[in-house]
Amino acid sequence: MLNYVDWYLVELNRHLEGKLDSDRVESFLAEVRAHLDERILELTQQGASPRSAERTAVREFGDPQGIAASALGGTGVTTRTVRRGVLLATSLGSLLSIAFLLAIIESPRVHETALISWLLWGSALALPLIGYLAIRSRRWVAVPTIALALAFTFVLSVFMAFTTRPFRIGSEVGHVFTPTLGRELADIDGWLAAYETDTAKMRQWQQTSDPSLLDQLIGNDPWLAPTSSAGRRTLPGHPRSGSFNPVRGEIYLALAEFDTQAEARLVWANNLEMYLRFLEIQRDHVLVERRALSNLLPSTPWSQWQALGGALMLISGLGSLLALLINGTVLAVLGTQSALRRRRWLRQLT
Repeated sequence: MLNYVDWYLVELNRHLEGKLDSDRVESFLAEVRAHLDERILELTQQGASPRSAERTAVREFGDPQGIAASALGGTGVTTRTVRRGVLLATSLGSLLSIAFLLAIIESPRVHETALISWLLWGSALALPLIGYLAIRSRRWVAVPTIALALAFTFVLSVFMAFTTRPFRIGSEVGHVFTPTLGRELADIDGWLAAYETDTAKMRQWQQTSDPSLLDQLIGNDPWLAPTSSAGRRTLPGHPRSGSFNPVRGEIYLALAEFDTQAEARLVWANNLEMYLRFLEIQRDHVLVERRALSNLLPSTPWSQWQALGGALMLISGLGSLLALLINGTVLAVLGTQSALRRRRWLRQLT
């Protein structure tokens, strides 16, 4: 005849084996047996038969898989693993704040589309990680994750409120990171100086066809020439991209690398006129930016926090709501599965 207590302990051992040390498993099983024996004794003293008392005690104790999960602190995932996962999810989620902040600070040293894209993709990994942790641990892992991410975002927003200043170009207002403002102005001045030098060489080569002038512009292997490429370097004599505002209505030209000097020479001959017009427009934009960065708008840390921090907190809040929705959905589904599993388990006892 089936012994319910022995069967129950075998099921517990099956769910715990390999996930806890054998000594801990034996100790836990012994403790469970002691509780069950105590409850069976109480029921038999109340007049229940031994078999009925066993079945009742086992039913009251709960689903063996759920009890094993409780003993493990989840479903096979230790508390340390959950804690590390929460910190990782927090770090990934915080990348969203950093990416958004870089996107709204108009500084060419940080306004890199590729960098922002990578940060956004990295932050997107936080949501599936939260879902995975919720599935494995059956916990509200989104709550500590959100708390840490919002705290990080708030600290970041306060820091930026004290280290950024607004500037205006036309009808648009940007924000510059003041610790690097001096270096940014020096970089702009370097580009403007290189513009004068390089365009003088271009016009002189255009008039004289002196190959030595073109060789100076092309450089050595790899050879550079202006094309409508996705490159950032716009002048042979300076690595800066020029204006960090797009030149609307104009083809963007940048220096691309060519395998042979002959190819680069041919491109220079075909694109020189268009390239000179493009650089002239770039120079005008850079001069406007130079004046704007030299005459920053008046501001206070509070006004800067409203301009930057408020948007950061809003974005993080929306992400937090999505994380809570994912976590809650996971727990709701798993709860339903747990109820079905428990009903199947109860049917085995009847």
